[in-house]
Amino acid sequence: MFNIPPLLSSSPTFFHVLISSRRSSRAYKMAALTLLACVLIVGQAMIAYFLLSQRNDIKSLEEQNNNMKTELTKGRSVSVPVRMHMPMNALTMLTDDYVEEGTDCQLEAAGVKASQPPGFRPACDERGLYKAQQCFMRTCWCVNPVNGEQIPGSVSNGPARCSMARNKAPSTHLSCSILHSI
Repeated sequence: MFNIPPLLSSSPTFFHVLISSRRSSRAYKMAALTLLACVLIVGQAMIAYFLLSQRNDIKSLEEQNNNMKTELTKGRSVSVPVRMHMPMNALTMLTDDYVEEGTDCQLEAAGVKASQPPGFRPACDERGLYKAQQCFMRTCWCVNPVNGEQIPGSVSNGPARCSMARNKAPSTHLSCSILHSI
């Protein structure tokens, strides 16, 4: 019936190896599946462990967030004062009904009229005249209070000595007598 070669038929261990190899491959498959199942179970256990350990971290972060919220709202009113970035002498122009009228000093301080150097806002007194000392970016100088013109030689780093500059400049004597007559 079957023609079996003599080497195969004479060897009784050939069939034995064939049968045992089928059993061992099935065993290897079962071992691999068991190992895979163990790895999956260990992976799930590790995920559960990390989630539970991070739960405490999440709770502490939520507590810190709530503490910061209460600190920010504690003792504060609804409107918080904001620091304005504008010279204080221009505030009088903002509070009154603004009209494009006023002295040159008031118009320059309000930014309606251009002044030199660019970005400089002069300081005005209550009558709208220039204050004798003007300062911009740590440099101060003396001016004629009527027209705001700089008195030559009065520029200094820090406060200027305007009383001495008035005595040296003849045009300021005229402006002082004009001021006294006003």
